[in-house]
Amino acid sequence: MPSFEPTESLEFLIPKEGVFKTSKVKIHYIAETNQGLDIESDGIVPFDPESGAKDLIEEMADRRYALRDFRRDQSGKVVCKTTETTMGLYKSFHRLNTPEDVKRLKDAMPVGCCVILLTKKDRYGIRTMVIQNRESQSEYQFTAGASAGGIMRSRYDNGKLMNIRDVIPIFARERVEAEMGVTSNQITLETIAYATETEPKTHGEIITRATTELTLEEIKEAFTLRTGKRPRHMIGLPVRKDIVETLVARLECPIPSSHLAAFIAVGYMQVMEDEGVDAAITWVKSLEEKVEQNYAHIDSLVATNTPGVGKQYDPEKSPRAQGLPDLNQALIDANLLVPVFSTQEILVQKEIVSPSEVCITGSLHFPEYLKNESSDKIKADLALEAIRNTLMDGYNMTIVISPATPLEYSEALQQMASEIGKGKLVLVKESGRTYSGARRQAADEALRLSPQYIVTCEIEKKELERFHQQFLRRFGQSDKKPGFVVMNRGIFKKLVGLPGAQDEGELHQNYSIMRHLISAGIYPEGTLPLDLLNGTRIVSNELLPTNAGIDINPVDLLKLTYQYEEVEIEENMVDSGNTGEVVRQTKWVTTDPGVNMTERYGDKPSLISYPVDHYSAAVYHSITMSAALGIGVEQVEVPYAHDAKQTAVEQGPEKEFFEKKRRAQDRAIIDQNFDLVANICEWKKLRLWPKVVTDAIENKTPISLKHYDSREWEIKDGILINKDERFNEAQPTTPTQ
Repeated sequence: MPSFEPTESLEFLIPKEGVFKTSKVKIHYIAETNQGLDIESDGIVPFDPESGAKDLIEEMADRRYALRDFRRDQSGKVVCKTTETTMGLYKSFHRLNTPEDVKRLKDAMPVGCCVILLTKKDRYGIRTMVIQNRESQSEYQFTAGASAGGIMRSRYDNGKLMNIRDVIPIFARERVEAEMGVTSNQITLETIAYATETEPKTHGEIITRATTELTLEEIKEAFTLRTGKRPRHMIGLPVRKDIVETLVARLECPIPSSHLAAFIAVGYMQVMEDEGVDAAITWVKSLEEKVEQNYAHIDSLVATNTPGVGKQYDPEKSPRAQGLPDLNQALIDANLLVPVFSTQEILVQKEIVSPSEVCITGSLHFPEYLKNESSDKIKADLALEAIRNTLMDGYNMTIVISPATPLEYSEALQQMASEIGKGKLVLVKESGRTYSGARRQAADEALRLSPQYIVTCEIEKKELERFHQQFLRRFGQSDKKPGFVVMNRGIFKKLVGLPGAQDEGELHQNYSIMRHLISAGIYPEGTLPLDLLNGTRIVSNELLPTNAGIDINPVDLLKLTYQYEEVEIEENMVDSGNTGEVVRQTKWVTTDPGVNMTERYGDKPSLISYPVDHYSAAVYHSITMSAALGIGVEQVEVPYAHDAKQTAVEQGPEKEFFEKKRRAQDRAIIDQNFDLVANICEWKKLRLWPKVVTDAIENKTPISLKHYDSREWEIKDGILINKDERFNEAQPTTPTQ
């Protein structure tokens, strides 16, 4: 099927102006206020079929509007001239392949009008746009379309072609009623943009927005009452720029070009309302490259999945026939829809959490950022991209930066904060020296925003940005609201691109931690492990009931600190005098197994040390505490993939360092978790539970831990048992003579 690029000879048809330009569609004019865009015609160019291919003219009675000679007047109004074409001439033109075809475009390029229907606002003040699954269309079948629309038929007043300004609302209201079941008196309508599609079939498109005070369910009911059919073609998506961006630039299911422009225009109007016209224009321009990249990505999938058949997507074939997902599957893959199995086999939209109610937090420590090809450089660049995308999606962020991170990187973050953060990105210098301390600091900064949810994660895991809504939706899907949701990368069933040592080590740690929790009676036998080692935690910021009859905010569990008891030991010291005499000296040392690895495992003293406040406190102990208190911890499996460049570096030039680091992590995290679970068993035995926790929260003091060496102790049925004592009790007594 031929495509047609605008040429100098077509300036009278296709305006030079443009706020959004890609190879397939351009938005030339867009509203600059909430009152919409004025488009009207001030003259008529007579229809002259003789200038076209007369032998191909069909259906002369079925005439359609065509627009030309665009300009803006002094008031900003878009003014043009009207003429006519026929659908037969339009279709015939697109079946031709000669250079003269472009010259005939002036007699064949009709104008369409599409409508995006917006529902009543939800409790967050967000409207839902109703999109169509184009199941019954011959082109772009099973893809996303506007709520309603079509090529505009000519209308006359006393035999004279009517002004396009007057025809737009008549046509749009008729189409909404026919395709959505919503009557004219139930909508408010405004024109918002004018675009031209150059591929696959060149035509103009007037984009309108219809607002109603009906909910999506009420619209569906209205359609059923009017037609007697189920509204299987209707899908509702919140009008938010992150949702719109996913729809137009991330779906692997193609969208008809003019409909894509309509979705962008509606997103633009919402951004303009929320952030102003300059921010809206900037956002639209930012989509150009992303949309083009997605076009190319879809074409590459077709070429790969259907070798020898086609090199790019063909709108006359279904997506599945070309190895692509259809619309429903693509929306599921993008976490915008979840499947519901019912007799109708339909999909329903679950509520999406507003990004303004969420704060995503993390810490950045990239001391080797200035070294090209280092793991720090790779992760730092990934973090910058993830932060930009997350902010563009509308989320709040608080990020703690370590003093060791070069100033150049901090300045890049500051620039991003001033350009697109606009109060949503808070950057603070790390005040402590531990990983858990940085997470607590970021959470404290987040609490200033009073978010409904706090996400604490490794910011450089760029893949996470795809899954935020899927994680957040879990809070509303459970009968009992959980306190924590964690990411499951699917590591219990398949590899996720991790370095080999990391994959094996993390699997071992996840199983060990769950084994401790089962032994303590916190989880029942047979419970599958949680994938805790990825560090991603989504926390509900509200009081939740516990199994102890009190309410606790899970964020307070994230902020708990711990300290191990110290013991006095003796060690040999060489006298500093000339005698060389060996003397014994006592000193106090921590019992933290993350520090005393040399004694426990016989490793060299150079092995990396991980005290309890490094990883365990905020990342792992918060989960154990939550589960022990009966505050739910749930996991959501997502198709996470580790960055390939990062994996290559960690398995190549930096392999020795990372393997030593992971060996130390493995031992520290498992031993420290065993200690916490053992202490919980003892606190329960001594009736100090959960007072130990509530006192620490109220007084902001560390929880004191005793160390229990798992070579000497075990946990069974919730009881801490000394192995030696159990062994001695089991030995038969020898009768005395």
